Amino acid sequence: MRAILDVRQKVAALYNRFPYPNYPLLARPRWQDGFLTSSYFAGRLCAQDVRATTSPRGDVLVAGCGEMLPYIIRKWEPGGTVVVNVDLSGRSLGRGRVRTLFCRGASEFHEQDILEFLEVCGARGRTFAHIETFGMLHHMDDPLPAIRAMTRQLAPGGTIRVMVYNSPARQWIHALQDYFSVILREQLETDLVAAAHMARRILQGFAETSPLVADRIRAIGPGTMKNPARLADTFLHPHELRWPIERWFTGFSSAGLRLAGLFDRYGELDDLPNPLWNFHTRQDTAQDTAQDTAQDTAKLLAERAADRRFEGNLEMVWTCPAEMRASEKIPPRDARHLSRLKFRGPPHIWFEFEETRHLSVTNRIRIWHAFLDANKIGAEVWGKNDRTLQRLARLGAIMPDQLDAPRALIAARKMEDAMSPPELPRHMPLARDGDTGPHASALRTLDAALSQLTSRDQA
Repeated sequence: MRAILDVRQKVAALYNRFPYPNYPLLARPRWQDGFLTSSYFAGRLCAQDVRATTSPRGDVLVAGCGEMLPYIIRKWEPGGTVVVNVDLSGRSLGRGRVRTLFCRGASEFHEQDILEFLEVCGARGRTFAHIETFGMLHHMDDPLPAIRAMTRQLAPGGTIRVMVYNSPARQWIHALQDYFSVILREQLETDLVAAAHMARRILQGFAETSPLVADRIRAIGPGTMKNPARLADTFLHPHELRWPIERWFTGFSSAGLRLAGLFDRYGELDDLPNPLWNFHTRQDTAQDTAQDTAQDTAKLLAERAADRRFEGNLEMVWTCPAEMRASEKIPPRDARHLSRLKFRGPPHIWFEFEETRHLSVTNRIRIWHAFLDANKIGAEVWGKNDRTLQRLARLGAIMPDQLDAPRALIAARKMEDAMSPPELPRHMPLARDGDTGPHASALRTLDAALSQLTSRDQA
């Protein structure tokens, strides 16, 4: 129990010092790009009837909300839905309150461990139509009790959208985390800001020496290096589980959840049938069959992560079959709220790919409105280009219920015959001959871990 409390305290301390992602309080991000977080998207993916009526689907829980998700999800949910935000960091919750001051609808904020909060909900009989947990579970001492508790508090047909780390793809990050935990031990305990500044300078120096480190830092983007909160979250986090992919899938399946969709943010799974749609028609299958399907998917992803064909995080939607709950039903979505969303532009991510960036503003708006209304959509909107249709379907801009059967089959197909593993540049040793002491020992351990990545690539 003391170890668990210690993990919670350290995680809370990090996010109290660096609320994530620590954007300016007056910044108003494009909440449309957070469509994946909405109960509407998850319901559509699970083939639920979420078309227009006068009442919301039910309350939404944001587990590990940070400072930005309270605002984004509040914009997506109708006014009658209560968005319940839970986090260990009081400072993150405070910033979330400020961001939602002028949003329509009620928001709750709870500075509490998620498992303790869910136990209270269970005692009071409170359930949720949708649970969003983005980047939280892999920072818990043991996430399995939280997964089971979230499942217990789902309403019939409820959904969970989760992001957890793809640990095999983060081995280079793990090596640097281990290195910083040794050489910055004192700063990590006394001055997190100083530790973040020192880590940035060290990483910049490593990138000048090692092509591998330079390549990996470019891959995560300049924003991580410029933003102290993102840098600390990536390289200085006090607790990150390093679970294999299969263990995560087992955890969700064993809780009684069924996989509804896998979001391929970077197009790494283009040689597979649409992973976002691949499960939505299987919600009525037996539970053991659903578990087998999830485990087959986990095995496939693990194989691809091993040779770096899959480096993105695991972004998944899981659903709780209605038969696992009492007979109460979730009311469908508020039509007036969806109409208000139309006055804002569509998500940027839909049109950042080669297959979609050519679409006109008019057709982008038509796709956006059809998505919100769950209306049928014709080939003229995507220029009668099958690859454009397939990309839009993989990104969630077009759902199965919007297409006739022949076009739905096209949208569900794979886009490529095969995907090649990326090649990693060589790692040049950071430790110098003759160096002695703990610092040199830590550098040699880091060199060994990073060199292993490229040796595996060459093998």
